Amino acid sequence: MSAAAAPAINTNSVCGVEVLTCEKSKDRLLFLQSVARTQLAGNKTEFESPYPWDFDFCTHFPAGLHIVAVTGGKAPIVCGWALLQSDTFKFGKTLEIDGISTRKKRMGDQRIGKMLHSAMVSYGQKEGKDMIFLHAKNDDIASIYKKWGYLQIFSPKELEVLAPPSDLSSEKKEEYKGHMERMMYFPLQSDLELTSDFKQMVQKDALHMTKEGWYGGPYRKDYLSSEGGARKRTMRRRQRRRSQTRKV
Repeated sequence: MSAAAAPAINTNSVCGVEVLTCEKSKDRLLFLQSVARTQLAGNKTEFESPYPWDFDFCTHFPAGLHIVAVTGGKAPIVCGWALLQSDTFKFGKTLEIDGISTRKKRMGDQRIGKMLHSAMVSYGQKEGKDMIFLHAKNDDIASIYKKWGYLQIFSPKELEVLAPPSDLSSEKKEEYKGHMERMMYFPLQSDLELTSDFKQMVQKDALHMTKEGWYGGPYRKDYLSSEGGARKRTMRRRQRRRSQTRKV
């Protein structure tokens, strides 16, 4: 069976942003998922990988927040897709970027990645969130987020003090340092101060990623507040999606 043809792309089309959840907009999300899959089937290089829509998210990640850039009309085109999770930790209310992908071709003068980021900020401020945080996959991606106002979670002095565990090999120690350097956040409150609990959790994320190749394990439950444990996601999905925030 031949691959489905990609929809004709009108690069002058205007992309708007929709903020969606499975609870309130499951049909719309599944429709947009089918649109994105059709685009990708017709052109394997249509989007930057990984693809936030590439799994049964309403089953495995029902509490996920989807921010989708899409054109209007009867034959919409998905321009970009961001998947986030919303948590209430003991140290504050957060949004965490789980995955983001945009079309490689520009849509006129629109900067889709920046558009998705702006929508995240607007949503987070409206919902009273304290910050957005993420792990950038490499230094090039981290530099993009820096331009958007993201900051390193650990200062240079902290990175010197927080030495890698002695049981890691030399190669793994360098990998650990890289993960620590690329842990980033965007403050949504002007008076935000990062707590020691938050930094401790993120340090565990970096170590878990160094040893296992992914992060977000059971240890995170210790940091959730009594009202913040609603996230539901299988470990298999978490393992595949962590450490995949990439160039937008």
